[in-house]
Amino acid sequence: AVVSTQSKQWYQRRVHGGLTSAVFGETMKCPVILLASISLCISIQRAVAAVEEHTCGDWTALQPVKIGSGETKCFTTTKNTQRCIMRYKKSSGCKEMKFTCSRFFVDNKDYPPICKDGDTFTVKSDGRVKRFCGKQRNQLTDFLPAYSRNIMKVWYIPNEDHKDFNSAPLNCCMTCSA
Repeated sequence: AVVSTQSKQWYQRRVHGGLTSAVFGETMKCPVILLASISLCISIQRAVAAVEEHTCGDWTALQPVKIGSGETKCFTTTKNTQRCIMRYKKSSGCKEMKFTCSRFFVDNKDYPPICKDGDTFTVKSDGRVKRFCGKQRNQLTDFLPAYSRNIMKVWYIPNEDHKDFNSAPLNCCMTCSA
């Protein structure tokens, strides 16, 4: 009798496309829910795997950092960072890159676009260059990001004497939209 019950359940699943519920012992016809849960699991796995982080050491230059559709690549600076250069390049499926920083304060006595006396942060996007320094707090946030459709290069170069300037550690990310 047990074999015939198992055979009947297998037949119902195979012919009717239903799933057997272990809790209620009845057949449910919900292939849409199964597909939705599988795609949700795959999306979560891709989202977790798509974030890549780097910490800038004394002298760091990553060129090119290729970024594909849906990926996020981040970097952080430390007190010991003397130079950090990232050159981002689009991979296949990426239409536009967006660059943001969660914390952004680059200490400098000058004002843009000079930015020579102190720490400097420079962004070159699609042939246009912008320097950030001095009183420009909270730039490059989600409200004011930098965009690029081709290549973007960013430089963080602190002043030779770190004790004169108190730039906060940077935590910046590049994301790519499909």
